[in-house]
Amino acid sequence: MSTSCLRSPRSQGGMALIEVLVAVLIFSIGVLAAIGLQATAISAVTDAKERLDASLVANEQVGRMWTDPANLIPVVNQAVTTLPGGKMNVTVTPTADPNVSQVDVVVTWRSSNANHDSTYQESVQISRG
Repeated sequence: MSTSCLRSPRSQGGMALIEVLVAVLIFSIGVLAAIGLQATAISAVTDAKERLDASLVANEQVGRMWTDPANLIPVVNQAVTTLPGGKMNVTVTPTADPNVSQVDVVVTWRSSNANHDSTYQESVQISRG
């Protein structure tokens, strides 16, 4: 007669509870990871929107200067309302050709997601005629 290691259902009663607790722990870690990914995605989208707004402001300024090249006027610390703490600086530098000017547009703002200033810079040459 062989003896087999059979246990009664009563001695297995605690195993089901442990399995459920492990499953809940694994599920909770997965949910927390998904929440972390969501927060990272929102931060990246906010950063991308701010960079897009800065490029639009700079492109608008360059467009205005291209349409009126006779009045290339530098700008110092002009407020940019579409960006948090946004400011725009425009420098106009003459080149070797007296009919061409180098225009540098720099937009700075306080990034919503970080504790540092972000910068977007655009440089173009504009001909006066």
